[in-house]
Amino acid sequence: MPFPVRAATILTHSPSKLTSHLLAEFSNLTNKTCLFALSTNLPPDALSKLTSRLSSLSSQSVGWLSAPLPREQLQTGAAPAEPRICLSLAFFNNSDAVPFRSEIAGKAPVQVGKWHATRDESIWDNIGNAQTIYEQAKKDGGKVNWEDVWASNVKGNVVPVEFELAGKERIGSVIFASDNASEGLTNALATLPNADILGQVATSTPFVTGRPVTMFHNGSIHSKGAVGLALLNSLPSMDLEFPTLQPVTKGSPYTLTRAEGNLVITLDDRNPTQTLLKDIKTSGGGITGDWPFKDDLVYYLAVVEGPNDSIKRVYEIISGDPARGSLALASDKSAPVGSSVKFFQSPTQLDVGVDPAPESIRASRRDLDIGFVVSEPQGIREEGAAVTEQEDLTIIEDTFLSSSENGIILGERGSGELAWRCTAVGSVARLRF
Repeated sequence: MPFPVRAATILTHSPSKLTSHLLAEFSNLTNKTCLFALSTNLPPDALSKLTSRLSSLSSQSVGWLSAPLPREQLQTGAAPAEPRICLSLAFFNNSDAVPFRSEIAGKAPVQVGKWHATRDESIWDNIGNAQTIYEQAKKDGGKVNWEDVWASNVKGNVVPVEFELAGKERIGSVIFASDNASEGLTNALATLPNADILGQVATSTPFVTGRPVTMFHNGSIHSKGAVGLALLNSLPSMDLEFPTLQPVTKGSPYTLTRAEGNLVITLDDRNPTQTLLKDIKTSGGGITGDWPFKDDLVYYLAVVEGPNDSIKRVYEIISGDPARGSLALASDKSAPVGSSVKFFQSPTQLDVGVDPAPESIRASRRDLDIGFVVSEPQGIREEGAAVTEQEDLTIIEDTFLSSSENGIILGERGSGELAWRCTAVGSVARLRF
């Protein structure tokens, strides 16, 4: 099984120390395929120089700008220090890793305002596709497949050409970063028969680089699409943790009995919004008026499985109607009808000193982790990790860690389901080799 030749996460306040360590420790790996993620919290000139250095570190490289890791608690217990610059690197043998760049379009942005003759014709083509699906279903006397309608504006499912050249059946895992419209790529990745999917919606960079997101592929800079690595014949384990989620449903899970698109219509054949309100009251949460949503809390509907109701997927709840009953989820579609579900809540921001992922970022000599997080986890220095301190330089060996406020994208091999996007703050996903 392919195993990364080297991986490390480096933390420092000093761009010069970061550059010096990069040259000293990784210059002998220029003949390998490089994966990198660099946080945005350094001066513009240093950011430009360092990204140029990283892009030229290897002839085959992919990377992106990430969010900084959390403010670290000072040893004195005083006010938190400024977040340190974070650089994560992983190197693979060229025969094991296939760098790729995807330009597969995702969902077209919603256009509002006055009519313009210069509209994007592809958007109207897609609307026509949805209408065709609907009319054909009515003509045939069959039921409309709403998932086809919702997905009709995501064109095609052709994988990047690099996958075809390598052989789709040989791809065991895909690691990538994308812009905010990854639906086309995730639809295409569903055609890979043996692959785990670990993706990240790259951190927003309009005020850093002038681009919505900033990604790198073999020396070129991109602000659309996706970049990543396809690992051949790899069988890492995939772990997913939700350390900040707190249960709102205290009893047995509900059964999702009716859904349409991203709307949950009934739970146990009852009004799901009223069910959520009841659970919040039972759990001791304060409710003001008819709708409980507050600026500092987010509510989720989670699919649970097993005797311990382990969380398998989470969907952010974006609105609800106590009278009509439906809940709208921040997703293209809801959980499948028949799923066992519970309600959870999470803070919108992590407090300093909270350790939401004590098991997620642990490295050992036997394992190597490539981990993506939503927002920033605390407590990255875990007992058992190989950590070196050198005057404001922390090196976490065997760990690649990238953070973004925009969410992570996950898909399990053999699940038969499309990859999904998780936005629950503090969530951690990793591939462990």
